Amino acid sequence: LCIGAASVVYGQQQSAVSDSLWNVSLQEVEVISTRATRTTPVAFTNIGKEELQKQNLGQDLPYLLSMTPSAISTSDAGAGIGYTSIRVRGTDGTRINVTANGIPINDAESHTVFWVNLPDFASSVKDIQVQRGAGTSTNGAGAFGASINMQTGELVAEPYVAFNGSYGSFNTHKETLTLGTGLINDHWSFDARLSNIATDGYIDRASVGLNSYYLQGAYYGDHTSIKLISFAGKERTYHAWNYASKEEMEQYGRRYNSCGYIYTDENGQMHFYDDQIDNYVQKNYQLLFNHQFSSAWSMNLGLHYTKGDGYYQEYKDGRSLVEYGLKPFMLEGEEVVLTAGVKGQMLCVDAVSYVDGKEVNRIVTSQVVTRQPVDEVIAIGTYVEQPEIIPMPTEPKPTEPKPTEPEAESVTRVFGADRYTTAFKAADTLKEELGVQKFQNVIVASGTGFADALAGSYLAAQKNA
Repeated sequence: LCIGAASVVYGQQQSAVSDSLWNVSLQEVEVISTRATRTTPVAFTNIGKEELQKQNLGQDLPYLLSMTPSAISTSDAGAGIGYTSIRVRGTDGTRINVTANGIPINDAESHTVFWVNLPDFASSVKDIQVQRGAGTSTNGAGAFGASINMQTGELVAEPYVAFNGSYGSFNTHKETLTLGTGLINDHWSFDARLSNIATDGYIDRASVGLNSYYLQGAYYGDHTSIKLISFAGKERTYHAWNYASKEEMEQYGRRYNSCGYIYTDENGQMHFYDDQIDNYVQKNYQLLFNHQFSSAWSMNLGLHYTKGDGYYQEYKDGRSLVEYGLKPFMLEGEEVVLTAGVKGQMLCVDAVSYVDGKEVNRIVTSQVVTRQPVDEVIAIGTYVEQPEIIPMPTEPKPTEPKPTEPEAESVTRVFGADRYTTAFKAADTLKEELGVQKFQNVIVASGTGFADALAGSYLAAQKNA
């Protein structure tokens, strides 16, 4: 997905302008078209970097925003990491407009945001504004329910290196390395972040493994700033999106996960598919340009490109190849031995009584199974192959010969400027050849044999026929 966007912003002229205005305004106007202010008739909450870092222990952004008014967050794995979602005022993600630096984050097809593709993005966010209700955003999906506007890339003047780690329940851990060059030669700066997040999940087998990076190169002039930003996320998560019903939780426990179920053995042990895994990588690129013409006028340009690639595996039982458009290999009546049968063995000890050499009584004193029998399992094909229907060739119908028109001995051609003058000349020529002054009936026909009613009517009206 590649989209370009441009906007021009105008602000009120200040009565007193100092020279320092040029050094502080560039960072603040980049997402002004998507931000609400005190004069905007929208309910909103601003969340700064310090507030985010206090609770940033590896959970996705929906959980970091769950304490804002009217927000509810959910998590498939139950730990707030992996597949998470957020609702604002009851509105789902397809009606919540999410932007980063004014660039849409919502998926272009489903209009929702897959936060699992933005692991540890909070570590690179400068601040967030959550607007409740119809928002001010001009780009991306509809902002009917809410808007979440994120701004990244805070300018740090001094070089820095930082490492942050955390560990919690269900083997949840996060490692983040951030570094930056600071301001080089008063114009250039480069920042980077590497993150690793993983958890076993509260739900059974709902493991999550996330890796991400954030790179930014920026140029700051007296009146111009240019930023090239790239961030990406790679996720490998075990499916946990089936959820469990009340009856299933009462029977198997609150952490029950039905995804990947294969069978239950004779001991009542359930077996699951190990590779019921979702794998996906999403990469984002942004080029941001800002120029300050004066204290009242500024211009912002934004280009972005987003690329996603991945797959998932899912075990499904009781399915046939026909459902997937594949030809089954077992036709009707065909038998295939899936499990060979094995006879069992049992050691029996009997007590036998004889009278005069004849057996009069037999009692089984013990029976010990030395080898368990194995039932033979045979698969019988049920697919009926449909015969290919070949249409019978049909003989072409004989074509009737077209009647040949007798050749005219002589042809007189007359024509005029239009259909009406041509009709006049045709009538005059025919009257002259036949030696008559007027006809009782007139039919003027075209070359294809169709009557020319317009020309005939005109001749009759002019009484020239």
